[in-house]
Parts: sequence; C-alpha cells; structure tokens
Amino acid sequence: MVVQKTFFEPLEVHFTQEDAFDVQNPGVKCVMEDVLIAGSGSVLVFVVAQLVAKNKRPVHYCVALACFCLSYALFYYWTNLAGLLFFPALAFSDISVDLLAASSVNVAALTVLSEGKRPVRNLAIRFVLPGLFALGFGLYNAMTAGPLLSGSGRLPDRFATPALMPMAVLSFLADLVYGLAMIHGLAAALHIKRAGKVTNPEGFRSQVVFLFLFLGASMVRMSSWLVGNEGPLIGGLMAFCPIVVGFALSKIEVSYFRRGEAASRQLRSPGSQQWDVGAGDLTSKLEGLMNNVAPYRNPSLTLKQLARMLDVEPKRLTYHLHSKRATNFCTYVNEWRLKAVARDLLQHPEKTILETAFANGFNSKSSFNTLFAKAYGATPRDFRRRGANPTPPRSS
Repeated sequence: MVVQKTFFEPLEVHFTQEDAFDVQNPGVKCVMEDVLIAGSGSVLVFVVAQLVAKNKRPVHYCVALACFCLSYALFYYWTNLAGLLFFPALAFSDISVDLLAASSVNVAALTVLSEGKRPVRNLAIRFVLPGLFALGFGLYNAMTAGPLLSGSGRLPDRFATPALMPMAVLSFLADLVYGLAMIHGLAAALHIKRAGKVTNPEGFRSQVVFLFLFLGASMVRMSSWLVGNEGPLIGGLMAFCPIVVGFALSKIEVSYFRRGEAASRQLRSPGSQQWDVGAGDLTSKLEGLMNNVAPYRNPSLTLKQLARMLDVEPKRLTYHLHSKRATNFCTYVNEWRLKAVARDLLQHPEKTILETAFANGFNSKSSFNTLFAKAYGATPRDFRRRGANPTPPRSS
C-alpha cells in the first residue's frame, strides 16, 4: 500500500506488520472493544453529571472537559480497534486530547486541592493554546491523513512506521506535558499539606490518588516510545479502564468544596444544641490543653488526636471551632504555633529561627515564613530584631 508521508512523500506501508490495532484473535478483540467502549460510556455519564449539577462552578466545567477528553480517548482507540475511523480529521486526535486534558486536569486538581481557589484568574487562558493546536492539527490531518486510512478504518502504528515519526514525537511530547501537569498538581498538594491548609482530608486524598493514577497512565503511554509500538499505549488504556469505570459509577459527586456545606449541616444537626450547652467547659478545657500540654508542637497532629485528648467526638470539636471561634482545625492549631514561635523568638534569641519554628510544630520553612508574615506583617527576622508583640491578630 502506498500512503502519503507527512511531508507529502510516498511511502510503502504494510499494515499486517505495523498495524497495532489489527488483533487476530476474535475473542481478545471483542473483549478489548467491550472494555474500551464501556470505559468511554461510563466516563461520559460522569461528564453529564458535572454539566447538569446545580450551582455549577468553573471547576465543574474543567472536570467535565478532563473527563470528556478521557472518554474521547477511549472511544478513539475503540474506533481504531473496530476499524471504524473513517474521518481523516480525527487521525491522531488523541494527541490534541492529551494536551486539552493536561490543562483541564491540572486546573481542576489545583482548584479542588486549594478548596476553590483558582490557580489563575482567567481559566480560559489555560485552554487557548491546546484549543488552537487541536483546531490546526485537525485541519492538517483532514488534508493529509486520508491515504493512511485507505478504507480500512484503522491507522498504522505511529511508533513502528518511519513515515509517522513526527506523529510519534508529538504523541510522546503530549504525554510528557500530561505527566508534568500531574506532577505539578502533586507538588501543589504536597505544599498545601505541609502548610496545614487541608480542611477536607477525604477530598484531598481522592484528588491525590487520581493524580497518581493519571500520572501512571501517562508514563505507560510514554513507554510506547521505548518499545517502538503502540502496544503499551493500548495496554495502558485497557488496564486503566476498570479503574475509570469504577470511579465513574461510584463517584457521581459534583460537590467539591464541602467545608461550608459540612459546617451548615453541623449547625442544623440535632446534637448541636447539646454541644452548645457545654461549649464553655470545652473552651476552657481546650485552652488549658493547648497552654499546658502544647499538642500543637506535634507537626502531625490531627483533628482526631486532639479530639481524643479532649474526650469529645471530632465532629463536636469541628462544630465548636466553627461556631465559637469562626475558624477551622488547621487555622486554630497554626495560630497557637505562631504565638509560641513569636514568644520563643523573643525569649530565646540563642536559638535559630528555623529551630524555633520546627520545635513548635512547623515542618516546612516556606509555609512557616508565609503564615508568620501574614499574621505579624513582618518576617521572623525583622520581628525578632524589633521585639514586637508576640500575640498575632485573630485570623478571620
């Protein structure tokens, strides 16, 4: 068969040797097709859930786009496997989808991890370049990819066909960008965790887990470059499908920021009236514990641990902090840490700033400096030099 090379040069391509989608075993092919189309359909259900949700926020559209890209990728490989890819404009469109997915997954993850704070003011900026690339790439393939399909409905293996080396390079680069976007999201999660800003641990862990999953998928896809064929690429998607299906069917959840909602439910809960009765005693007990035992010096202190020390339920402690002090656990503990650091900076000038911070529960220099400057309006060094008031203003 003679097909047109990317740069309009004829090249002979033998599909029987280079077609990664030419599965000879009918049973295996049938299973692969079923898994791919089931994964695509299940993720599409999740996409619809985002779009029909009440009180949608920009992050819902980012999540919808990310999941649609994944659904399309699975559908794209299903059409190749079934020999149903007849539109040249869609040839190698998984490359464009990878770039769109990288932006949407990264933006959605950063927004959810930071409890609704946008990574950029205008989210559309993140999608301009991937969108323009997808449009231009589709037009280019519409003009040049027709001979590659040649009525078979399947594309030759981009990694095993010399004429398609530019497409193989683009595919590898797209997967690399995708992987780097996931790494950026995981780095942001680590920073948020060290800064003690995690207020929804369950949602936070879920985001981290799926960032790792998507990172693993991108690494599997990039391995196609080393192997020299699309086998790992297709195999990676096949292995990823059951996870995707399980997620789509069990996580039809469109509320990403539960801090406010949880507080509202607690304020309306039947037990809140009983909790209000003993609020004064709990306040005294909590203040005494923080002053005398100083559990905040433990950098790994959790809400459950503090509640256990007070002999109360974690839900009651969360309710108490929200209703009586208008704060949350992380902010409350960090306030005590900051006051202790400020006091020790003045009383123990022989100790280094970092030593003082770590001794009072901080485990990250950058997060400590940020929180301290925000609370006192000065760096720890300047604060020590001028001997300011060690009591920070209450955070709102």
